[in-house]
Amino acid sequence: MIIAGMGGGTGTGAAPVIARTAYEMGILTVAIVTIPFKNEGQRRIKQALEGVAEIEKYVDSLLVIDNEKLREMYGEFRISEAFSSADDILATTAKGIAETITVQDYINIDFADVEAIMRRSGVAIMGTALGVGQNRALNATKEALRSPLLNNNKLKGAQNILLNITSGDEVTMEEIGQITDYVQNSAGKDVDLIWGNGNDTSLDSKIRITIIATGFTSNYSINEKSYLDAEGIIKQQFKQDDKYLSLFFIDDEYSPNEIAEIVSLLSDLYKEIGGDELVIKGTNIYEKSKALEPKLI
Repeated sequence: MIIAGMGGGTGTGAAPVIARTAYEMGILTVAIVTIPFKNEGQRRIKQALEGVAEIEKYVDSLLVIDNEKLREMYGEFRISEAFSSADDILATTAKGIAETITVQDYINIDFADVEAIMRRSGVAIMGTALGVGQNRALNATKEALRSPLLNNNKLKGAQNILLNITSGDEVTMEEIGQITDYVQNSAGKDVDLIWGNGNDTSLDSKIRITIIATGFTSNYSINEKSYLDAEGIIKQQFKQDDKYLSLFFIDDEYSPNEIAEIVSLLSDLYKEIGGDELVIKGTNIYEKSKALEPKLI
């Protein structure tokens, strides 16, 4: 298992080399990597995405955690608390995978099951959640499928699913049926579903659902990140009564093609929220930045 933060020298440079060595040795390898916040700059994001593309060549399964999700989850936290929570997410992801085979369950998932799900499986997503009360099983399952770790993906399109059900007290057959039926219906009848069930006394009356879905194609690219940039500008910086929207692009962070791509996406997104048209009024070039001033008409 390789855990790395992409965008810097160590994660982007060393992690793919380690992955390649493991690949050449025939070792089942799962990578869990993070990509930077948007405000860390386009250069760092591009470097991170290049690292993701490189490590994907050699690992059996790849889970990507977007740090931008921290804003959705921990926007009101102090920065130290947010980064501590990010570490917890990485730990939860790694633990969720490892415990599917290391914890003794009533119905065990063994290494052969994990290998069948993970071996050469491409991009993976994971969700985990706790449930309590009368409808704990279904509530935990629904919450796991809304997990920010899923990066807004749905189970549709997955080829394999590993489902781990853990509780403080024994689950009922009805609860097992609710969980497996909901996951199967969400993913589709053709998905290969393997599940296990075990006990963790620390959970008391709670139930924990961990879902690992594999077999997706990579959905992280420069275009994807540019779309997120444009979407963020529209949602966070634009008001309907604004007449102008000024955009500033640092020279060494955005190429001319990327600037054109973001402006084009802005125009499309503006139309989606009810605007007529977003038109470029002009371009002013400064010593260290480029400014595009779209005009709303």
